[in-house]
Amino acid sequence: MTDEEATEFVQHASTAFPGLLELLEKSPGTLGVWAKTLQQVAFSEALRVLERWIAGSLPDPPVGFRRELFALDVRQVVLNDRAVANRFVSSKRAMDNGRKYPSAAFVSIAKPFGEILDLRAKVMAGELSGEECDRRVDEVIDNAFAGSAR
Repeated sequence: MTDEEATEFVQHASTAFPGLLELLEKSPGTLGVWAKTLQQVAFSEALRVLERWIAGSLPDPPVGFRRELFALDVRQVVLNDRAVANRFVSSKRAMDNGRKYPSAAFVSIAKPFGEILDLRAKVMAGELSGEECDRRVDEVIDNAFAGSAR
């Protein structure tokens, strides 16, 4: 955001939160500091934060003592929003690139995995010795991969 955009944004914010004007009148240099704080925030992103505060969908608007932290609050909300969006994009990209389990592969391991779990449950119930379970697990694995290299 440019200095001019920061000034315009603060004018919009002051309409919603008139206490900001009082603060800026007492400390005229604050607007310049806020402009620097908001440099990495797009004007449109800052307006969306303001709209969310006004609508009540975002907690902790800059009232009372929070007025002094106004630009920091806006920047933090925007950075958090970006982080959430980036995680979503990364997850979607990973799924699109095939890093999720293909259903055929899952189905191919589900049956042997279930058999192994059943065998382990029998050991826990005292119905099967550990040595016999290990032998049978080896058989399940061998059968699951019969015809392919291990």
